Amino acid sequence: MNSIIFKYSFLCFSIFLFIILLHHSDTISQTVLSLTHPIPIYYSTWHKCVQRQLLNTNETPETFWKNFVKRSRECDKSSNIWENMRVIALKNQDEMKYAALPVKKSSNNVFVTLGIGQDITAEEAFQKEMTKINQNVTFYGADPIVEGNSEKYSTIGKFFPFAIGAEAGFSIASVLQDGDYKDVSVVHVDIYYFLSQVLKENKIDYLWMDTEFAEYELFNIFYKNEKLSRMDIAFCQMSLEVHNPSLEQKKKFKDFIEKLIEENVYGFFFAEDVSHIRLWLFNFGSKYCVEKFLLF
Repeated sequence: MNSIIFKYSFLCFSIFLFIILLHHSDTISQTVLSLTHPIPIYYSTWHKCVQRQLLNTNETPETFWKNFVKRSRECDKSSNIWENMRVIALKNQDEMKYAALPVKKSSNNVFVTLGIGQDITAEEAFQKEMTKINQNVTFYGADPIVEGNSEKYSTIGKFFPFAIGAEAGFSIASVLQDGDYKDVSVVHVDIYYFLSQVLKENKIDYLWMDTEFAEYELFNIFYKNEKLSRMDIAFCQMSLEVHNPSLEQKKKFKDFIEKLIEENVYGFFFAEDVSHIRLWLFNFGSKYCVEKFLLF
């Protein structure tokens, strides 16, 4: 009788132990899986900082906009983003652009400029930096104004004579013409069609976007589970200009920044206030981007 009880007890214990080991095996597998896409410690430090500084502030959109650059730069400094990401500065005629160069050889690097503004000084400087490290670049540029843009951009890549927006159609856009910004009627091609059908690219290494207020309708290209994500199209790094907004647009900007922090995919750095806000963003949620551009 005692022997039967012992065998029964041993069997129950063995089953229990098997379940425990199986559970830990799943946990270990999940941990190993996460390690195939490691995230730099400095990014985690930065993310904790922007959570403190920019989430749940209970501020009005107006106050949030006013305080954003100072708070964002404090987080850049505390996590030493500039040195850790080995970013270079590229100056064009009136502003600074930023880029992290590849850390490993690749067959090609895709560079897209949306809104050329008759100035490719920074693109040319970037091309020189890439040539120094034996990296090839394919440039694509779009701007609704042909004069002053087509001839210049065609010296480095392919030029497209239309604006890029969230939807296709006609609209009034502020564009640089004859040295001044003017409101003109332009043709818009939607960004989803442009990337997937015109360029036929699903990995955009560099995106520089200066679309004169069209950016507000394009914020969702950064979000998880939105159309671009579902199409498996990803940006690695991006220079973004958010133009001097109305109160409604300031609310959109506040929502945009808060969602980026909550989703924990894109980091935003080097904020600058020049009546509008300039940002550089990097996609830490993409294994492709992290492995191609970061050393840690």
